[in-house]
Amino acid sequence: MQQKNFTDKEKFANKTITKIALTFSVKRINLVFVSSTPVNQQAIAERLNVSIATVSKALRNQPEISEATRARVLEAAQALGYRRDRGRTARRDIRPSQSVMVAALLHRPLDHGTQRMPEYLDGLCEAAGELNATLVVQKYRYQEPIDRLIFDQRIQPPAMREGKVQGLVLGGAWPHEVVSELSRSYPCVCFPHNVSDPEVDVIGLDNVNTTMKVVRHLAHLGHTRIGFFGRCPAQAWASERFAGYVNATSRLGLPYHPDWVVDVDEDPLLNEGYEDVWRVHIDRIDELVKAGVRAWMCSSDWPGYQLYRGMLDRGRRVPEDVSITGFDDSEPVNLGCPPLTSVRIPRDVIGHAAMRRLLFRIQNPDSPVRQTLFQGRLVIHNTTAPLAERAH
Repeated sequence: MQQKNFTDKEKFANKTITKIALTFSVKRINLVFVSSTPVNQQAIAERLNVSIATVSKALRNQPEISEATRARVLEAAQALGYRRDRGRTARRDIRPSQSVMVAALLHRPLDHGTQRMPEYLDGLCEAAGELNATLVVQKYRYQEPIDRLIFDQRIQPPAMREGKVQGLVLGGAWPHEVVSELSRSYPCVCFPHNVSDPEVDVIGLDNVNTTMKVVRHLAHLGHTRIGFFGRCPAQAWASERFAGYVNATSRLGLPYHPDWVVDVDEDPLLNEGYEDVWRVHIDRIDELVKAGVRAWMCSSDWPGYQLYRGMLDRGRRVPEDVSITGFDDSEPVNLGCPPLTSVRIPRDVIGHAAMRRLLFRIQNPDSPVRQTLFQGRLVIHNTTAPLAERAH
């Protein structure tokens, strides 16, 4: 029997197919895809009749890959047994030889907003177990005057005041002054929102590019007049999403008008109640809908549901008369409305990456500061539709 002579390309493919792990970088975070069977990206590509580059980009959640293609790749990867293991690279790269104790200090809002801490905690706890770390969690309510009290040992976690904590994960909207002062005493990583302190690592959501997905979706439905509901300078995430909205309208050649932007103060944006405040805002939006602004992007699901309920109360149909999008896909209080077209945030992935970065920072205190951002996924529900004839 004649022995086949393999080309260099075939030899490389044969060697690659025997490897267990394939490592690459996503937004400066190392991910590992592991399979117990000889399944690699080439197998997924062949099954779907697409290029390996397309598979790779889909698995890395790159923006140039459509949601439909990404869904097909993920479905094929699951069917073929191609599994992702976030921990293997982390264990190999930064797992300390001795266990370390770290604390997560969570500054969370009262009712609403985008800091869904339990999902972030899932990622933090998973990574802590993988990285030989003990995690202490302390929550602080949004209304507590903790800007200075956090330095009072009486409200610190016992392990922190006893000097056992070696690093801090700061979750939520911590004031700049608090972050800056804590970072002088501890290695710190902030999530999920950006902070103004340039000397602290940040793990979070790429609000600007994720917002592009929302605006592009509305534009593809034929909407050219798109308003923004829920700008709030006091909340970084709302400001970043508004910036993404402005960027998206500019890049897509859509008109932007300041009158199409409706601000919401911090208290109603984060809390239940304030019916009179919402009524004034939605009356204004109703007039803009009459004037032809028939699609509205909201800074989070909470103003989105307020707008949906308000449109129904005023006799308007969603999505026939007005399209509405949210941002979070996790609002528990929906005011009796169906799910919004929204953005799903990879909170567990962000939490996992924050813990991994903190362990790296503890071991490498002089390493350059890094900001790592992940994109959210657009989830389409029945609150957006093609632009129809003018609403009454």
